[in-house]
This record gives sequence, C-alpha cells and structure tokens, in this order.
Amino acid sequence: MKVFLFIIFFSLSLSAGYEEHVNMLYYSLDNTSLKELMAFYHLYPDTKAGKDSLSQAKQLIQVHKPDTLFIDDLFNLAEIELEAIIPALAIKRENSSTQLSKKELGMIERITNHLHHRSLKGHSVWTKDDVISLGTDEIDLARALLVFHYEDNPHKIKEYEAFLDLMALEILASLQKNYTEKDLLFAINDFIFFKKRYRFPPHSLWVKDVDLYTFLPSIIDSRQGVCLGVSTLYLCLSQRLNLPLKIKTPPGHIYLCYEKNGQEINIETTARGIHIPTKEYLSINTTHIKARNIREVIGLNYMNSAARCFHSKKYEEALDLYKISEIFLPDDPLIQTFAGYVSLFANKIEEGEAFLKKASSIIDPNALFQDTIIADYFNKKVDPRGIETIFMEVDETRESILEKKAALEKTLLEYPEFREGIFHLALTWLQLGREKEALIQLHRYHEIEKNNAVVSYYLANLSFQRYQYKECWEHLNHLLALTENTNHQDTALKDLERKFSRTNPIALLDESLTN
Repeated sequence: MKVFLFIIFFSLSLSAGYEEHVNMLYYSLDNTSLKELMAFYHLYPDTKAGKDSLSQAKQLIQVHKPDTLFIDDLFNLAEIELEAIIPALAIKRENSSTQLSKKELGMIERITNHLHHRSLKGHSVWTKDDVISLGTDEIDLARALLVFHYEDNPHKIKEYEAFLDLMALEILASLQKNYTEKDLLFAINDFIFFKKRYRFPPHSLWVKDVDLYTFLPSIIDSRQGVCLGVSTLYLCLSQRLNLPLKIKTPPGHIYLCYEKNGQEINIETTARGIHIPTKEYLSINTTHIKARNIREVIGLNYMNSAARCFHSKKYEEALDLYKISEIFLPDDPLIQTFAGYVSLFANKIEEGEAFLKKASSIIDPNALFQDTIIADYFNKKVDPRGIETIFMEVDETRESILEKKAALEKTLLEYPEFREGIFHLALTWLQLGREKEALIQLHRYHEIEKNNAVVSYYLANLSFQRYQYKECWEHLNHLLALTENTNHQDTALKDLERKFSRTNPIALLDESLTN
C-alpha cells in the first residue's frame, strides 16, 4: 500500500513539475510571434499553455483580419513546420518529397486572404503574356516574377507565395491594430534583417553567380541577396501589407525609400535597412537618382541576370535576357547599350548597331556627361574587340590588373582616340598605385574631351594629393563650371572643395610664382 501511494505521489510530482516547466516556456515566448506561438502549440498541444498559445496566435491574426478566423484553420497551420518550407522549396531541391499539400496551401490562403496584393489584377494571372499585358498599378510583383520562373508549375508558385504570405502575417502580428505606416516600415525592417537575418552574401559568392542572390525564389530559400534581390523581397512584402515605397536606382545599385509629408526614409537593403542620406548615393556624374516602378523591377531582375552572362562571355544567353528585360524597360538606355554590345561581341553586327542607335537617341537626364563608347564606335575610333577590353574584370590579384592594362594598351595602339579606353587605362594605373602614369592618361583624355566631370575630378584630386595646387585649382574650377547649373550635391566634390579651401594660401601662391 505504501509503495502504491509513493508511486501516485511521485507521478503527481512529475506532472506538476512538467506543467511548471511548460508554463515557464510559455511565458518566455515572444507573444507577438506567430511562429513561436504555433510552434509551442505543436510541441505541447494537450496542455493548457499549448491551447493558450494557439488562442493567442488566433487573436494576433484576427486583430488585422476583417472576417472571422476559424480555429480549425489554426489547428491545421500549427501542424506545418514553417521553417521547413525553406528546404522544401529550395531551388536546387525541386525533387524534394517535402511539399505543401493543396489542403495546406488552401488553409494558408484562407488565413491570409485579407492581404492587400489579393486585390490586384496581377494576382489572378498565370502566364507570361498576361503578366506583360498588365498595367503598372495592376502588377503583383511576386506573382509576376514567379510566373516567369515557374509558368508550367502553378503549385510551385503557390508554395512560394504561401511563404511570403506567412511572412506578411508574422509582420502584422507584431503590430497593434491602429499602427501607422512608419510602424509597419520598422516592423518589416526588423523582420527581414533581424528576425529572419537576411544578409548581403560574400563578394566571392555573388560575383560568380548573381542569379542565386537576385531572383526571388533563391532569396527566399537562402536568406542572402544582393541589393536588387533583397529589395525585391521587401517590395513583395510591402505590396502584401499595402505600404507605398519608392524605388531608387543610382548607377549599379538599388535602394527603397518611404516618403510622407516631406520626410524621406531610405532603406539600404545591403546594410540591414538603415537610412543613408540621398546625397550619399550621388556621384560626380550622377546629379539625381532615377526612380523606378514595380513593372521596371521585373526588367531589372533580368537585366542583372544578363549582366552575369555578359561577364561570363555567354553573349547569346545575355542577349536573350536583355530582350526579356527590354519588355519591361523598353526605353532604358543601359539595356539598349548592353544588348548592342553583346550583339556585336556575338558577331551580330547589324542587330547590335540597331540597339546602339536606339541607345544613343535616349538622353539620360540624371547623368552630367553621356557615355562616349557608342559615339566612338560609330566614328570608327574603336571596334567591338576594343569595346570588350573595357569590360575585362579584375580581381584582387596584380596579374589580372596587368592583363587588362596590356589589353587596353594594345587597343589604344590601334585606336589612340578611344576615350573610354584611355580612361580605363588610367584606372588600371591607379589600381597599381602608379599615380604619375595615371595622370598622363587622364591628361591625354582631357585633351580629347574636356566635358567629362569624372575625369576633371580625378585630375583635380590627384593634383591636390601631389601638392600641385595651381593645377588642382584649374581643374576644380573647370569641374565647378561643369556642375554649375545642376544643383550638384555629390559628397566627393564637396569634400574636395573643403580640402582645397583649407589649403595654405601661401603654398598656392608660391607654386603660382614658380610656374
């Protein structure tokens, strides 16, 4: 009898200890995280704390959902390992047996049917032709990009969209009912960069295969992305949450911007979403930042992919991708220019020249000085092979720099007035730490073309560093004259002006007298 009573007492003690342990875990949860609450229920479904966590998850969703949420939906959702969706949908594991069923996709669709992107016409299209026919304001960015990847696999499209929908739901769960747009902006930032820990990949990885860090499916799978990739993810979530964002593209980059009542908050997706002042994105030749729209973002994705093929010398493949991007960016001078280059490099001269003629007819209003390569090509000052040397890539090795320098020098022997070739030769000398030789090439360029503000900046800055103050003053004055009517805010130019203004005037006077 005593043994039986001891067993009962011991069992009750274990039970009490178990309940206490479960309760401690429950109170340590982030009560605004759907993932944590539903995962807790999944582990402890038969406990009071487990049932409370499911109820709390329902309340978080219901706060922002106008129609009634049935508890059965959440029971089903709790059975899904949300984090397992990533390997299930990994781009290199398409034969994985782990997939969301039609029932699970339908359940996720029901609990997320209040998200804003559902009201867009673009959310109901399933073919590339239908995407192309949409107006800019009708496009569901995620659906458009996924259709271009998986037009023949609607289930795969729905799986990726389900993951995006759940991400949006998790962001909403962290917000009070009467949240502001700023609250939502900060919640998206916190979710992407701190909860999900999306990061810019190491240079050695993305430079070899930029597609893996640009296209939406890969970004979702890997949680790594270049500026365009993470900005695209950000835009897909902002569409779901009805947060209006501006898309800005300084040369070679993209960032997002929230504007309201004269206030501007920039979102730098390569640096955990921090605000960087707009003036920091300007350069000597960039007077204003170009704005883009959602439709153009689709084209930018394919333009990025084409650039990868371009640098790998897969010119036919690059041309096909530029033609896709042209559908969404028909008047973009860069697409016309590079489609022209790859056509020339693939020996499609007539097609290449047609692209280049169109490119030369488009003036970039945001650039102080227009590109010279096309003009030099049509004026017989360079041939396709000479243009190709401009785009030779260099890495951290001295050998790669010397190889490009030799190729440029060979081109310039045949075409001594090829302006971009001269400029790039100057840059290779700078990369080798040979400022004197770089200055010789920059002066050579300046004799041919005096309106290039970037060359004038290099001449002024290098002259300053070499204590050639009179020459610095001449080139700086020339540069200021070139930028006089542009309200130029470039940080490098302002810094050079400040440095020069602090120069000892006696030193400047002495040099003037000497010369």
